[in-house]
Amino acid sequence: MSIVTFLYNHHHPKQQQQQQEQQEQQQEQQEQQQEEEEEEEELTRISIGGGPIGSAALAPLFPLLAAPPAPPAAAAAAAAAGEEGEKEGEKEEG
Repeated sequence: MSIVTFLYNHHHPKQQQQQQEQQEQQQEQQEQQQEEEEEEEELTRISIGGGPIGSAALAPLFPLLAAPPAPPAAAAAAAAAGEEGEKEGEKEEG
């Protein structure tokens, strides 16, 4: 700080206080922006699969998700009942 600035601030303390507050606000905004950028980078890294939680890392933990879905028991029972109904219908016709 130069002598001129010191003397000016000494005679105008409110303005000095406002300058300090503005500097603090700017610093806080910069810190927030930096934190947001770091969070975005981390999310991008995870979504790409480069992070510790990638889809390849989770595959062994969830084998059911990798297998094709099996038909529900109710659908299988309905299909079996439908076949029996068709056989009975053929007997009545024959």
